[in-house]
Amino acid sequence: MNMGVFKDQEIKELVISNENDLIAIIESSGYDQDLLKDSQSEFYIKAYVLFAHFSERVRLYKDLSEIDSLYNQYYWLHHICRFIENKTGSDRGISQHLFQLIEEMDRTTDDVNWELIEKIDKGEI
Repeated sequence: MNMGVFKDQEIKELVISNENDLIAIIESSGYDQDLLKDSQSEFYIKAYVLFAHFSERVRLYKDLSEIDSLYNQYYWLHHICRFIENKTGSDRGISQHLFQLIEEMDRTTDDVNWELIEKIDKGEI
């Protein structure tokens, strides 16, 4: 089942309930502290980390397949990328991570939802 991506309000409760674990991963992973000072980019990072490191927890709460988890990682990482580009003019290499996620999607399924990827890339969702 392809559920697409979960937006801010749809995962806010999961981010809050996993806050301590998310912060531990973020602190140990060397995320830019300036990004964490902005509440918007901080939420994007926490949402990305939730899907990247705790997708099994999300699956307990939401009906989420492995490919859906990858779509969500892509969605939130893309938000981080756009936020950084708007602030600094550079994506700091995040676009390479986006490409790696697409490669992982392609290995996970023969039926990547390219329409969804395109909508994310265009900022339509």
